[in-house]
Amino acid sequence: ERTADVAEVVAYYSPIGKVRSVSMAGAAPELVYESMKAYFKCRFMYLMGPPGMPVPKVAHNLEEKYGYHSIDVMALLKAFAESDQKDADSVKQALAKGKPVDASLACPLVLSEVYRGQAMGVSNFVICDFPQSLKQVEFLQHMVPCTSKPLLLDFTRADSEDIAALGFTGGDAIMRTDAYFLGEMQAMIHGLPGLAKIPLSLSVIEGREKSRGPSTLEGLEAQLVGAVWERVRDKVKPGVVLALGMPHSGTDVLAPLLAKMMSNTYSVDCNKLLDKEMDRKTEVGLTLSNMLAKGQVPPLAITLELIKDVVNLTSSDSVVIENCPLYTDQIESIATEFRIEKVCYIEGDEQAMSSWKSKFLAKTPEDGAQVKAWGDRKKRLSDIVTHFSRLGKLDRLFVSETPKEETLTALLNQATMPQFILVTGLSTVLTPNLAELIAASLNVGAPPTLPATETPGEATAKLKKHAESCGYPFVVLDRAVNSPEAATEFLSSFGTPQLIVNVNAAADFVEEEFKAAHEDMDEEVVAATLEKERTAYEATVQAFKDSCASAMMTIDLSKVKANVTEEPVKAAEEMCAMVKAKLVPKAYVVVAPSGDVDFGSLVASSVCTTATASGGAKLAKFTVVDCAELFQAGKHSAVLEDALHKASFTADAPDCLSSDLWTKLFSEAFASAANPMGPFLIINFPSASALSSGPSIRDQFGIIESLAILGGILHVRTTDEVFANCCSGRPADLEQHKLFEAAVQDQISKQYDKNKICDCLLESVSEGPKGAVKAAAALLEFMQKVE
Repeated sequence: ERTADVAEVVAYYSPIGKVRSVSMAGAAPELVYESMKAYFKCRFMYLMGPPGMPVPKVAHNLEEKYGYHSIDVMALLKAFAESDQKDADSVKQALAKGKPVDASLACPLVLSEVYRGQAMGVSNFVICDFPQSLKQVEFLQHMVPCTSKPLLLDFTRADSEDIAALGFTGGDAIMRTDAYFLGEMQAMIHGLPGLAKIPLSLSVIEGREKSRGPSTLEGLEAQLVGAVWERVRDKVKPGVVLALGMPHSGTDVLAPLLAKMMSNTYSVDCNKLLDKEMDRKTEVGLTLSNMLAKGQVPPLAITLELIKDVVNLTSSDSVVIENCPLYTDQIESIATEFRIEKVCYIEGDEQAMSSWKSKFLAKTPEDGAQVKAWGDRKKRLSDIVTHFSRLGKLDRLFVSETPKEETLTALLNQATMPQFILVTGLSTVLTPNLAELIAASLNVGAPPTLPATETPGEATAKLKKHAESCGYPFVVLDRAVNSPEAATEFLSSFGTPQLIVNVNAAADFVEEEFKAAHEDMDEEVVAATLEKERTAYEATVQAFKDSCASAMMTIDLSKVKANVTEEPVKAAEEMCAMVKAKLVPKAYVVVAPSGDVDFGSLVASSVCTTATASGGAKLAKFTVVDCAELFQAGKHSAVLEDALHKASFTADAPDCLSSDLWTKLFSEAFASAANPMGPFLIINFPSASALSSGPSIRDQFGIIESLAILGGILHVRTTDEVFANCCSGRPADLEQHKLFEAAVQDQISKQYDKNKICDCLLESVSEGPKGAVKAAAALLEFMQKVE
């Protein structure tokens, strides 16, 4: 009876992400207890910035938006310094000089605030202007079991001095700025494990925030805090994975399955989340009940706040949700509060859709409103799927019936397995540095650590689990495959990797590097160890050459320009540039008419949502790069925002920019995509400025080819009648289109061979969407032929 009661409670709370499980199978009570303790760890975010930066006000936004408890360390220390405590004078002197306060004095003050927060049920803390020394970190984390994440608001010294001069936090900030930029403080900051820097620039902030508020001290501070908060939010907002599908399609199985594949992640059914709030008559539930009683629709903001509570429950970094979003206009709100990492969509064939519809209508089969609701839901889901398809984030799981967990597991493994980049070599300094730089350049997280003592089978199993849960299109491995047996196991499990980077170092260099790291090791042991490692390394490289020679890239250290001994970081950066030159994305250009209807966008949507007809397979996930959006401010890095702001003063149109800025904008678009290797669909290209003061048609295509492999050009041409039906009925638009199309046609016919151009003439299509489907089919057929 008790077991049944427990099962009922678990079944009630599981769909809303509030169940945490610990396996007791054969485990001692002490081990079970340790496993349970992991769910009750605090999460500390250390928020640091230069003296004078109103860090606590930025932290206040974290408190309001994501439920963190803010601790202002400088305020605690200043209050202590003004007290009659015996150590108050020493604290006051340290603050005046910008020196770190002794950990035995600062940390008890922080601890008291942490304990006070815990007593109120808080487990997430943002600690401002902390730490001031590594000993403070050690003290705090020894006293409180936690996970921690240091964030640095990274202003230049000149910007920091300007901020200090404004006096947001008092007149002593100018004095403390000198101490902040001294070697001791900077060494402490850069010695923090897992430090995340947020690059910030006053010139960019001034450009973006100009005229947004009063020029008073308070107004300037509010503008600064607002601009900094936008950047901080992008770093700290939790991730979300969306499980999409029609009712009865199996999203209730998919969502928990996705959560299992990720560390400390749980699934939430948003419909049940709201229902159970009302069922339990919580404060939010009563509000929802009152709104529904008045015929009001609960706003999405309520759902998002409840999801944040689930994330904070056990300091998770991600959550999986189903039954949300229900409309495309909700996506922007979700993306503002969360980082959308992955979208999985259960797509049924005609038989499956018919079955799901029958189940949906089973209770009221004759109800016309229910039939309409099904149709509306299907249309809204189609729009959502199209949106994420264009971003290259959608994994489509094709089924012919409601799938079981085993089926979904197999489909997910097939759809979400990333590509691998292997970095191998005997250097224990340069090789890991290179692997980290490659991973950072691709925005795919740090290379995973795999114990060298594991068997190839054990290492592959752990690697597979990491690959399934990481959510990245690539995984970079640092010397993880270090024997011919491991190479064979890797290739049989994952196939040919995207790239194998072999860092070839001379024996004397490896020996010198090894001895420097093992000064106490006996000469004979050194020689034996190096011989064993080199034998395994050479055999591993040979195994890869025999199986996938085309994926091999060898970098000979003797040909690296930087001094590999004295400048290892610079040498790694030079090698990373070589690797990046090898990892070139593929792009296709869609040249299509435009008017009231953006026909090129319709073609791109059709390409992104089209799948192969057999075997349940799908085409590559395309990412759409829309030039009409590329040149808009507010969507780029701080450096590019600054460049766009300056260029706007002299540019005749948003796209009338220098070729250099064009190149940087496309580089950013490729690098920040869900898959930096593409393939990409570039639309609204060439841009209108090609015939005026911007880069010419020839130069615009040249920019694309300098950054990517141009797979082909889809040139969509129309008759006058089709243009009027598909794009615009205004004669002036038709004339302008004809002039532009003639110029493009002339240039690409001169610049490219015929086998690079897919020509599609629409002669008798009366509606835009139908014409887009025809053009998309032509491009997909062209791709299959050329590849």
